[in-house]
Amino acid sequence: MTSTRVRPHVEPSVCTLVSMSVMGMYVAEEAGVQAIGVVGEHGSRKHLAGIHGSVVVSTLHQLAGALAAVPVANPR
Repeated sequence: MTSTRVRPHVEPSVCTLVSMSVMGMYVAEEAGVQAIGVVGEHGSRKHLAGIHGSVVVSTLHQLAGALAAVPVANPR
């Protein structure tokens, strides 16, 4: 018996990636995904903010606010 795995199609433009690394921010940009950078020990605000269209936060409180501002996609 074989099973078929169904993978839902999700448009990258309705996704958000949260990352503490510059590489993660670049990957999100290349994939067309909105990115929120969190300043941590491996990244600086300057480097994370240098990526086109990115949002950068310094605290979990700010992250919660940034995520709350992301538009919710309508389910199909």
